[in-house]
Amino acid sequence: MKTPIVSTHNLTKSFGSGDNLTQVLRGLNINIYAGEFLIIFGPSGSGKSTLLNILSGLETPTSGRVIVDSQDLSLLTKQERSNYHRDKIGMVFQSYNLISSLTVLQNITLPLVFAKIPKLERLTRARELLTEFGLEKLTHRLPSEISGGQAQRVGIIRALINRPPIIIADEPTGNLDSVTTKTVMNLFSDLNHRYQNTLIVVTHDSSLFTYADRIIFILDGQVVKEKAHHPVASKSIPISIPYDAILKKESNPQNLKMLELLSIILSRHQLSAFDSSELDRTVTFLNQFIAKKIDSPKLLTSLDKSQKTGGAGLYRPTAEFIVDSLSHLIKVIS
Repeated sequence: MKTPIVSTHNLTKSFGSGDNLTQVLRGLNINIYAGEFLIIFGPSGSGKSTLLNILSGLETPTSGRVIVDSQDLSLLTKQERSNYHRDKIGMVFQSYNLISSLTVLQNITLPLVFAKIPKLERLTRARELLTEFGLEKLTHRLPSEISGGQAQRVGIIRALINRPPIIIADEPTGNLDSVTTKTVMNLFSDLNHRYQNTLIVVTHDSSLFTYADRIIFILDGQVVKEKAHHPVASKSIPISIPYDAILKKESNPQNLKMLELLSIILSRHQLSAFDSSELDRTVTFLNQFIAKKIDSPKLLTSLDKSQKTGGAGLYRPTAEFIVDSLSHLIKVIS
């Protein structure tokens, strides 16, 4: 039986007293597993944000327990709770929460200042992430000088800078347009797939469901339903693939062309998360698409379907990215 990295037990949270008492969480029980991409969905006032604040250590429950990585948060001292929030949790907010008077670089390195990381290491980590996210040109700009989508990506980098095992995002796309929302959610999916961070996203936007392994529906402070998109049990730890060795070993010229094409579309980090069967099936479907035996919708379906039902078993955002990118590259390989 799989052990959850986060679990809550009969969690309650109330505000006020007497006639003004408001009960926000009502005996809430959830389990969250390591490496899972979980969406917590519910309308405004359902208790989603309160739950996140408790999981992150910013608030304490009225009753019940929160266990994170076998640690009972109720037993932590004030300093231990502060250390837990700093070291175990990365927070991403709808309003970005960037400090307006600090540059992008200074905003990103702020958590490392509190963690007393030496300046040179702070700058090195931040610049590496800015380059990886394609934001290196924004290093010395103020938040007022960048777009909303860029600001959200800066917020995500800041959440990652301490390398936390759990990332919590509260309505991270609430202020973004549909195009930027897709960019940010693809980024979350890539981070979850590549680094196996446990990712908890709170939203009231049902269009984001496709990115999740599982969706928990909350209403009036209680779990009313759960739905699996990509079952957690089938999500394996990435197996490192010596990609260059595979290229040299491949004897089929057409398969080799497809492998080289994949290395253009996806990064080596992303490719290292494929197991051998995922890679083989992806190459097979790409060959069928190039040969015009299947069209784009069929390719997407084939890449996204589980291997048990004849597909490649890729995560939906990864499959969508491959299909979208392939449409731009098709002229090069035809």
